[in-house]
Amino acid sequence: MSNEWIGTRLKGLRVTKGSLAKSLGIDPARVSEIIGGRRNVQVSEVPVMAEILQMTTEELVARLAPHRTSAAAETPRPDAAAGRPPLAPSSGTLASLPQTGQMPRNLPIYGSARGGIDGAFEMNGQSMDYAERPPSLAAARNAYAVYVQGDSMWPRFEPGWLLHVNPNRPVRKGDNVVVQVKAADEHSPPLAYVKVYECSTPTKLVVSQFNPQKSMEWPLDEVVSIHRVVGIAEM
Repeated sequence: MSNEWIGTRLKGLRVTKGSLAKSLGIDPARVSEIIGGRRNVQVSEVPVMAEILQMTTEELVARLAPHRTSAAAETPRPDAAAGRPPLAPSSGTLASLPQTGQMPRNLPIYGSARGGIDGAFEMNGQSMDYAERPPSLAAARNAYAVYVQGDSMWPRFEPGWLLHVNPNRPVRKGDNVVVQVKAADEHSPPLAYVKVYECSTPTKLVVSQFNPQKSMEWPLDEVVSIHRVVGIAEM
């Protein structure tokens, strides 16, 4: 089974195969083999690839799992064929990472179903549901998830995708973030936006989006919070 989705995601993130190869320390031809399903991703490569693809390691492994399982099923284990006890997993195995359905469902999902201009939605602090909490957020206080509303961040994020957010992670230029901004009505909950962090000055916050491609600014005194998106899961 191929991993063509990796190529599509790289294009959406404006990352070249060559850049991914350089980050992984491999030849660009190996990246093409991964995308074509002819090479497995090694455990040592998972954290780096997940960071480049803006995913958690668990999400990346889950997307790669069908290929891994298929390859394992088609290749007989030499130890089993010889009647010997199974060998211990090698350093390249991915089997020890949890899959969907094996993680605690206690990560609150915030936000309403109401979309708005530029993909805004109300962040009222009420949990509308709970998602599985990946190991990367196991000790993260106040971590949460939100659904993508609208297509202002397409093709990086599609409507309906679930974003994992860690308020404790520092924000850097180019990071995906959830920005909460005060509503015009002081009695209404803040409006939240999923955008790309560009910079902060002493007086304003600057972010950007993809569809349509543009920058957005807010006075800092209107910004409630800026939280980093640490992964996605297509729901």
